[in-house]
Amino acid sequence: MHRGKTLIAEIEKEYKDKIKASRPFKVPNFRSGDVVDVTMFRSLSEGKFNKHRGIVYSMKKPNSIDKSFKIHINEADFNLSMMVKEYSPMVAKIEIYKYGSNQLRKKMNHIPLMGLSKTRITEPIIKGRDYKPREKKVEVSREVSPDKEKGKIKRESTKLDDKYE
Repeated sequence: MHRGKTLIAEIEKEYKDKIKASRPFKVPNFRSGDVVDVTMFRSLSEGKFNKHRGIVYSMKKPNSIDKSFKIHINEADFNLSMMVKEYSPMVAKIEIYKYGSNQLRKKMNHIPLMGLSKTRITEPIIKGRDYKPREKKVEVSREVSPDKEKGKIKRESTKLDDKYE
């Protein structure tokens, strides 16, 4: 039997798996610097919700049931910071709008102090040389043309007359 912190971690893991299974959506793997759309219920009984789009600039306790992240949003021409608990029942949906770069810190507390405009808040943070986008790779399917067989071109052969004079 588990004891102490191990027992608490095991119970948290079971509860987290139960919440993930009961949700109608899958939470994407987002990071700080990404622009996300968070849909939250205003009232669970009425079923009304609000949609917020902003930059993720801080993540806290990533492997816990208390996982939370902060997003910087623009509402009614005011820049606001909002903390969202990922496993809260008030969260209806989380979607990635745009991917940022991979080379960022976990917490970027300077973002709210920058005074970003409404359009700049919806742009991801891209930093570093040799930036490689994280978007899904599209597989290129190669169609075999009818005149090729196993990578070799079939050539029509011409028959020469047997008689040489």
